[in-house]
Amino acid sequence: MSYAHKLRSLYFIRFAFAIIWVGVMFSTVAMSTEPSALLTGLLVLYPAFDAGAVLWQLRADPDADR
Repeated sequence: MSYAHKLRSLYFIRFAFAIIWVGVMFSTVAMSTEPSALLTGLLVLYPAFDAGAVLWQLRADPDADR
């Protein structure tokens, strides 16, 4: 599997994760009247997932200077 194919897969996974995250976030906010541990977890989960994806992308880049 080429790097370009892996990168396309990563972007698709990031997009799908973001759409699901937004749906869960909006539904949780709609049902909640006060901040909760679930909301805090969701606000931490997405940036952590995105940072992990960027780290994978940087490490997997065959043209990167190491």
